[in-house]
Amino acid sequence: LDDAAQDKLIESARKYRHVYYSVPIALVSVDVQGNVLRWNEMAEKAFGHVLEQGRLNPLARVLGDEATAALLAAVRAHGRHRSELRMEAGGETRTYAVDALAAGSDIELSFGDVSERSRLAATLEHIAHHDFLTHCLNRRGLEREIDKLLGSLGERDRASFLYVDLDRFKTINDVFGHAAGDAIVLEVARRLAAQLPPPATVGRIGGD
Repeated sequence: LDDAAQDKLIESARKYRHVYYSVPIALVSVDVQGNVLRWNEMAEKAFGHVLEQGRLNPLARVLGDEATAALLAAVRAHGRHRSELRMEAGGETRTYAVDALAAGSDIELSFGDVSERSRLAATLEHIAHHDFLTHCLNRRGLEREIDKLLGSLGERDRASFLYVDLDRFKTINDVFGHAAGDAIVLEVARRLAAQLPPPATVGRIGGD
């Protein structure tokens, strides 16, 4: 290389290094065997408890053995891989969108923290399939569980469904108020759940 080309190459490497170590997401570089080569400051904050400078750091320390094997296999086959993983980071469990991309002889990984989005999705999923008062399954949740159960039953398997109605529940609401009615529904749900062995499920499909 002539001096101009060499200077350009050095400047390009300098810019890459600056971007790599200053971007506000965790970046980790590994070789094709899954050994960590380098990581930036955000990755240090998230995974510094398992990554140590001056020693061999397998990616499995960050992702776990199964997720690492799946990622490396996908990158070898397709050149890239994307997944969402829950992992320990900064002393708590976080959810990351992990993007892996083959880059020459290395693999570049980015970790986008999607914990809040994941929690929101889980909350909305819970609301959609659970009763607001008892937190038991609602009608939609029960229908989903029944469909899953029926689809998993073998020819000789059996399943039981029990419907419970609270007698004179409207009278309790009218005489003592809805707060008393809610308290009774909660207590009945608690007692049913306490008596039923797993994997039995309690649901509420109406007012009582």
